[in-house]
Amino acid sequence: ARVARLYAAGHWAVWRFCIDREFLVKYNLLFWNEVRWAEDYPFDLVLAGACPKLYYLDVELVVYRANRVGSLLNAGLAKHFAGIAAVIHRFEKMFAAPDCPWTPAEQAEIWRRTANVFWPQARGAACRDAEVRAACAPGLTACKALWKLGDENTRPDWKLFAFLLNHFGPRFALWAAGLLKRK
Repeated sequence: ARVARLYAAGHWAVWRFCIDREFLVKYNLLFWNEVRWAEDYPFDLVLAGACPKLYYLDVELVVYRANRVGSLLNAGLAKHFAGIAAVIHRFEKMFAAPDCPWTPAEQAEIWRRTANVFWPQARGAACRDAEVRAACAPGLTACKALWKLGDENTRPDWKLFAFLLNHFGPRFALWAAGLLKRK
């Protein structure tokens, strides 16, 4: 309930202070209620498709400690995959529509960015805690469309995890990658 209230407040703040209300209405731009764990994702991708010009603020406002004990991004990790799966479903429907505003190149970029959101979550689920792994495995399966996408291929352990996921499935990949992590 608290997250829902914060999410609604964030949605209101965008409507009230950041982006012109008429612009949001014209392009039907809304936060997606089924994705509540990342403030700007995928709203930023949908917004980018409608904006003629964007300004990038190179100011770090919040530093997240991803995949570490106490991290804001680790609470309810299994729910993150449900949100990513909802994003996949929404984008598939949007891209299949005859009036889709995105070119194939733009669609590929959206899938790449979506995969780049998925991979840190997937690696975070590869832990020693069997309950967390069991809770996250179905979510990884629901996100199978992203398994071969993204830029997370710079470290050997990430490449190994992606290989295990693609060839042996989420349960084994999470267990095996969890063995590589310290307690």
